[in-house]
Amino acid sequence: MSWIRETPNGRQVLRGVRSRRSFAALAPLVRMFATLVLVLALVPAEGRAVPPGTVIENEAFAFYSAPGNPGATVASNTVEITIVIGRTPSAIDFLLHAPTDPEAEWTSVHVAEYSATGAADGPFDPLPNPTPMCGADPIDLAEPVPLVPVHHFHQCEAIFFRVTDLDQNLDPESHETVLVTISVPAMGEREVVRLGETGRSTGVFVGYLDSTGPLPATAHDGILSVEEDRVITVDYIDAADPLDSTLASVESDTRGMVFDSETGLPVDGAVVTLIDVTSGEPATVYGDDGVCAFPATVVSGGEVVDGSGFVHDFPPGGFQ
Repeated sequence: MSWIRETPNGRQVLRGVRSRRSFAALAPLVRMFATLVLVLALVPAEGRAVPPGTVIENEAFAFYSAPGNPGATVASNTVEITIVIGRTPSAIDFLLHAPTDPEAEWTSVHVAEYSATGAADGPFDPLPNPTPMCGADPIDLAEPVPLVPVHHFHQCEAIFFRVTDLDQNLDPESHETVLVTISVPAMGEREVVRLGETGRSTGVFVGYLDSTGPLPATAHDGILSVEEDRVITVDYIDAADPLDSTLASVESDTRGMVFDSETGLPVDGAVVTLIDVTSGEPATVYGDDGVCAFPATVVSGGEVVDGSGFVHDFPPGGFQ
């Protein structure tokens, strides 16, 4: 081994063993660092996928050889890391069954459950499969359900609601659940429903309730009684994070009304027709599900029978 040093008188080649001794002295360190890198690289990848609350202990070992100590081992201090959940904000959406809407999102919906006592700890009973407003056949939950976001519902329509809260995906191998409270405050109506996760490791939960007309409301019976022009609310609180709470609302049966411009009173008997502007003829109209036929001409304050046989009874001056 040698090194070359430039001098004012020219090049001088200096030969010596100091360089060899220097590298010989570094050899144990080189071997030590090489071994350290190997040990850290052998940490199993599956160690990263652990449930919350798991304590991971980290400890490093250095293996090296030195004069008089050919197989030395030195351990580092132990560092502990506890796995915790990263909290996420929640969101609520109201959804409508829409089999003919090209923009519908096909969603896996599990059978929802309701608390027969209204308590968060149940007991819980399974809800029947939801029934759309038009048609007596329940929706088949064995297949994905076409759903679209909405801002109002009608009486006797199945009400779907979605809670998105990613930190509730605690076990990536199972379908988990969350609780929501659905209420119509003006009627004293209240239901507690348990929603199922749409799939493994999604953190998205969808449930439903069938609704009925303006009957005397009975809380905790698994069906939502609603009147027209009432506010329906869904309330969700993260069970592990009380600061994460979300409240969303929609209106029920928001209809048009014909009224006297002088007195403001509703007017019955007014004929209202929906016109197709391209032809000038009465339009082809469908009911809320986009399937059943609905009259293009209605009379305010009267009633209409749609293609499924369902009777829509309008309030004074009202039409739909």
